[in-house]
Amino acid sequence: MTIKVEIDWDRNGDFSTVGDNVTDLVRPGQGSVTAEYGRDQMTALAPTISGRGSIVLDNRDRRFSPRATTLVNGSANPLYGKLKPARPVKITRTVSPTDYTIGVFHTDDTPINPTDEKNVTLTLIDSLADFRGQNVSTQLYQGIRTGQAIGYILDACGWPAALRDLDSGATVIPWWWEDGTDALTALEKIIRSDGPPALLTVGAAGEIVFRDRHHRITRAASITSQGTWRNSGPLDMQEYSYNEAWSNIVNTGTASVDVRAVQELQPVWTSDTTISLTTGEERLVTASTTDPFLNAVPPVNGIDYTVMSGSITTTLLRTSGGSATIKLTAGSPAVISNLQLRAQPVTVAYTVQVSASDVASIADFGPRSFPGDLPWCGPYDAQAVLDTAVAIRSQPLPILTVKFLVGVNTTKANALLARDLSDRVTIVEPETAVSGDFYIESIGHEFTGEHDHAVTFGLEAVQIPVIPVFRFDVAGQGFDQGRFGQGLDEAATVFRFDTAGQGFDQGMFAT
Repeated sequence: MTIKVEIDWDRNGDFSTVGDNVTDLVRPGQGSVTAEYGRDQMTALAPTISGRGSIVLDNRDRRFSPRATTLVNGSANPLYGKLKPARPVKITRTVSPTDYTIGVFHTDDTPINPTDEKNVTLTLIDSLADFRGQNVSTQLYQGIRTGQAIGYILDACGWPAALRDLDSGATVIPWWWEDGTDALTALEKIIRSDGPPALLTVGAAGEIVFRDRHHRITRAASITSQGTWRNSGPLDMQEYSYNEAWSNIVNTGTASVDVRAVQELQPVWTSDTTISLTTGEERLVTASTTDPFLNAVPPVNGIDYTVMSGSITTTLLRTSGGSATIKLTAGSPAVISNLQLRAQPVTVAYTVQVSASDVASIADFGPRSFPGDLPWCGPYDAQAVLDTAVAIRSQPLPILTVKFLVGVNTTKANALLARDLSDRVTIVEPETAVSGDFYIESIGHEFTGEHDHAVTFGLEAVQIPVIPVFRFDVAGQGFDQGRFGQGLDEAATVFRFDTAGQGFDQGMFAT
């Protein structure tokens, strides 16, 4: 079993250039290679955050000193001029014949500073962090799912279509647009709107991965346990901590949902500025509105602006959204005034208040509100998210931190390195009387040597035994086996075909 650390110094997608494989230069010792990803807290209520890590490298020959043109032996430094931010980094471990990806990162903006110990530390982040600082503006979309909205944000950021693994999304967004919004903020709003346990992360190939709130009742690795972890035996836990997680109880929640309606064509933006252009000049004017709009029309002379002299033509670069760019082109020296934009505004017609609560849990623990907001939900999805959160979390769901020392044990390495976020595992620990299934919420790796590999998992208890969701042509989830939706326990009377007491007028469609 071997670890490999590679850095694409040329940033050309090829890790085979001389100097890219830095495995032999990894300094043994605590934290020589680290990698972690997942949620920032060990609960599905928490958001997933960008992955991060670090590498400590031997710099006795000065190859990682940014201004060193030559090495200590006098030969040319192969990395001179290449020690820059955003160099792709890939960390893998091979357990023959399988290569497990520990992390796909890139170097961040922290300068490389050689130390007196003749080493350097490279700090790493994954691609999610790159969306911070990119502002996106989109057209206005109606009736799209959360997965589609994420795709539109990735499009606006120029993210490759081949590096996406996106669920369709559980929430249908009645109206969606962004206007000059930070891309990571926009992505986080969509994840919140889909509801727990939706997540956004980076996959083993560097792809952006979106899983909607239904993924744990449709994906095999979340439906059934992928292994049993104990204090002894082949998968013995070296460290174990238990938290009853009372702070994660949710027994009440409210959300205000704006319901919008399309209005008639009308002015949605006006300007009292006089605009002067020279012959052939092009001027871009941004028209920003309070409400989003549809079907904007290019400004018309005599209606949407007044030509005081000369001649111009107008073009719209986008006809919907929270803003539009009007391109003015002068055929001759021109002066115009009273420019306006006409479109159909989509305004708030009324606001719906949705809520959910569990009276018994409130009496027992006091009110514990659903954290966060549901910015893009319609009334029905907002109700479904709140109902499900309260039904699942009205009682505490324990959270665990467990640590394994993988070493050279092939059986243990294969069992642990194959695990991913949202995988379901069984934990048995007699001292805390834990014996049940948990979801993986975070994963961390630490190497202190080639074979000294520790893996730490953050986990949250599975709330209820899962009944499979109804799906055509899937074994065990068809008629009389699957149910419609999620959020109810096994005692609920769920609608099933041809089942006494659960048919029409008796069973219910779960949310």
